[in-house]
Amino acid sequence: MTTTALGSTPFTGRRRELGEIQRALTTARCVTLIGFGGAGKTRLARQVLRELGATTTTWWVGLGDLRDPATVHLTVAEALGLHPHPGTSQVRLLAESIGDQPAVLCLDNCEHLLDSCTVLVAELLASCPGLRVLTTSRQPLGLAGELVYRVPPLALPGPEDDLDALRSSEAVALFAARAAEALPGFEVDHANAAAVARLCTELEGVPLALELAAARIRALSPQEMLAARVARWSYSAPCSPGSATATGCSAAATWTPPTGSGPWRPRSPGATTSAPARSSCCGSGCRFSLPGSTSVTPSTPAPTHSSPARR
Repeated sequence: MTTTALGSTPFTGRRRELGEIQRALTTARCVTLIGFGGAGKTRLARQVLRELGATTTTWWVGLGDLRDPATVHLTVAEALGLHPHPGTSQVRLLAESIGDQPAVLCLDNCEHLLDSCTVLVAELLASCPGLRVLTTSRQPLGLAGELVYRVPPLALPGPEDDLDALRSSEAVALFAARAAEALPGFEVDHANAAAVARLCTELEGVPLALELAAARIRALSPQEMLAARVARWSYSAPCSPGSATATGCSAAATWTPPTGSGPWRPRSPGATTSAPARSSCCGSGCRFSLPGSTSVTPSTPAPTHSSPARR
């Protein structure tokens, strides 16, 4: 087994998706996870590789911070522990290293390097009969035989769920897990269950939104988040030009001045970030601030998925 930089944050939920993607990789040699920024593509792909890695050679290559399409081949080679000399064919070196062995290569955040990724994947699949490729992107590669899997939101709690059922819903479980990391001892109980359920529902089960809300648990209770209308979010393109970071912050979460109300929406390209939103940074490219967390953005419904949100 060979894996690279799979991270250590506990994975929550997504058992159905994990099974579907692993089955897809047995029938298609290229599987692409697509979805809007913050949908959880990267984390889902990481977990797929982690589980496959028990029996199969796997490699993880994060492309989110890569700017030059011409360096995609070299970046993948280095992730596999190879160091091509100038003038060496990087594709040939990769193909010889991978050989005929059963293996899974994951390329994360391909959307801004689509052409280079498509060429590389096509070349490797043609040269390595045992290789399967898993990619994450906001759009498909466009390869013949590519299986496209649209990542849905997390399952939401039902309106009639009791406390145990509510805690076991994917959206609530993720919120509770991240909140407990930020505030040890936090748990969903009878006092806050209704507020947590409503918060997860207003955030439409979007993993990044849930994680950012949970990170504020030391400053605001779930009830206070609802009162402050924290559950109104906008997303923008990554803050660093050309970047699509390989973490859950692949889409920057920003807060905009109160101008109305409405559910989550993908923010239009080119939208500017408000001054409060620029005051702090979480991770790579994800910017927000507590003062801005009470603001509201009018919007249209979130994009639909081929796999509907589950309850």
